[in-house]
Amino acid sequence: SWDLVDWAGLGVVASQTDERNGVLGGSGSGALNLARSANTSAIDASIRFGLGKDWLATVSYGEGLTRLNIQPDGLLDSASALRSRSYGIAVATHDVLGDDAFGFALTRPMHIYSGYGTASVATAVDEAGNLTISHGQLAFAQSTPETDLEIGYTKTLLEGRLSLQTNAAYQLNVGG
Repeated sequence: SWDLVDWAGLGVVASQTDERNGVLGGSGSGALNLARSANTSAIDASIRFGLGKDWLATVSYGEGLTRLNIQPDGLLDSASALRSRSYGIAVATHDVLGDDAFGFALTRPMHIYSGYGTASVATAVDEAGNLTISHGQLAFAQSTPETDLEIGYTKTLLEGRLSLQTNAAYQLNVGG
């Protein structure tokens, strides 16, 4: 992280994550375990800047690329790389009513916006009782990603020995 000037700063994080028997923090087993392993490379950047006396804003953006090593006995025959992103904006201030802090945020947590898998699945039974196998493409992208709205307020009392805090959050399209 860098303090560019006294009223602005920049933060950058690059990461590499290797997962076993799961993808992007999720886990699976049996035929529903989509990947034996997953390898994710990501970069996240944020910038904070002052908006005037006692006001601060932060804008963030992250982008990731996940490559899957599919299970040989799972549902997927093949899979493309998964592309994910996250972004948000937050604004905070202090001393609104004296010795307090207030903030709100609008974020779009990490979500997959591109990627697919190809699966071979039984779709019917013929007259002889044999399964008919079809190949289909499964989209992993979320058509309506989650959006989170958050607000918080803290009031310090008794010369900092006690504080009261209240927070509220509202999620739209939870989990996509």
